[in-house]
Amino acid sequence: MKLCRFILTAALLLAASMTLTAASLQVSHQARSLAQGEAVLLEVNSDIPLERVSAEVFDKEFPLFAAGDGTSWQGIVAIDLACRPGSHDVQVKGWKGKAGPPAGEQVYTLKVEGKEFAERRLTVDRKYVSPPQAEMERINREAATTKKLFAVTTREKFWEGNFLKPVPGGVTSPFGRKNFVNGQPRSPHSGVDLRGAVGTPVKSPAAGKVILTDDLYFAGNTVMIDHGFGMISYFCHLSEIKVQSGDMVSRGELLGLVGSTGRVTGPHLHWTVKLLGLRVDPLSLLALDL
Repeated sequence: MKLCRFILTAALLLAASMTLTAASLQVSHQARSLAQGEAVLLEVNSDIPLERVSAEVFDKEFPLFAAGDGTSWQGIVAIDLACRPGSHDVQVKGWKGKAGPPAGEQVYTLKVEGKEFAERRLTVDRKYVSPPQAEMERINREAATTKKLFAVTTREKFWEGNFLKPVPGGVTSPFGRKNFVNGQPRSPHSGVDLRGAVGTPVKSPAAGKVILTDDLYFAGNTVMIDHGFGMISYFCHLSEIKVQSGDMVSRGELLGLVGSTGRVTGPHLHWTVKLLGLRVDPLSLLALDL
């Protein structure tokens, strides 16, 4: 009987201790909109300091970072271009230590809006629509390389503060536009094209690590940046590349110069961003107050 009372007392004390140390999480967001293809900043406040916080949604686990003393956290969530409109629950969890069950959990709902994207019809050199058979090995090799790099998920966050627009020019082809090349349907535009004369400096929108510098068949002179936490930037059609693979670059650092290499109809910068493999409008990052 005494043993049973001891076990019951210990269980009650443990439950009380867990209740006292449980975290109460308050979740909010900021974003340009909650449409398909948008980046969303989640903000989480806890009544006790936490060591780790994450948000699970769209079959991905997005890491958050401490914005203060461990009670304030932020993280960017990506709504993919093809995301189903409607309500999507975000499972927010916080931990006091590196292991064990979460100290606090909260469900936050994002109501994703459907969006109509415009169409674009381009006429380009036939070799870029139906490349010669001799180039297919190169094209397939480059596609496999970039696919692998877009899947990189660095646990460290390199970027700090707000994102910069890499060139000052306006948009010539928006994110998500449906493409028809020489009359043939192609994948939706997964990046944004920005106006720029040949030689215009291209600056890094945020700090990161250079993971690719190469001349690709379709994209021309290309630079890829790993910003950490699964965020990858991809810059195409450069006339010159000014960095090397492995370089650590800071926000605003020169990456290269605008050009017209690869499959293009004129000089411009193509900028793609993927977060944990999800396609988002790069310009939606500029609207976040980080």
